[in-house]
Amino acid sequence: MLIFKDIIKNDEFMSDIFRFTLEYDDVIMKVQSSYKPKEEIGNIDDIIGNRKDFGGGEDQGGADDEPTEKVNDVVYNANLQPVTMSKKEFMAYIKDFFKKVVTYLEEHDKKDRVETFKKGATAFIKFIVPHFDDLELYTGSSHQEHEDVEGGIAIAYWEDESAEGPVLYFFKDALKEEKC
Repeated sequence: MLIFKDIIKNDEFMSDIFRFTLEYDDVIMKVQSSYKPKEEIGNIDDIIGNRKDFGGGEDQGGADDEPTEKVNDVVYNANLQPVTMSKKEFMAYIKDFFKKVVTYLEEHDKKDRVETFKKGATAFIKFIVPHFDDLELYTGSSHQEHEDVEGGIAIAYWEDESAEGPVLYFFKDALKEEKC
């Protein structure tokens, strides 16, 4: 299994247990999320720890009449944290974020990706900004409320209102793969 981690803060952002497509010149990872009962998904560490074949305990399901809390499976799995920004703050953040990603690519022998990243990321931002009021923004688990976002960002947008959850967008070049 692969875990995708933020290149800046090393926070987990996603796992390949979720299918994704690459768009915008393979710069954007697009993942369809869904809302599921919390006890059905857990995060990946909980899933492995609670499986009977891994020494976990019996299923600890609640009573049938208790309301079930539903969570976004992708967000919950990676423990992503919600972030609130104005459009102006987002644009300032994204400009600085792109500079950090370009620096990372140049320093890690990925100079051939710089122009592709710039082109694809710019096209994606031009697509997403008109929908800004409909977006949900997330960052990694190390983010603390009321602090500026330093690391990467995930952008959630309900492209299809009939879907089970929003689409989450991740900047592929801002993530590193780690096998686990």
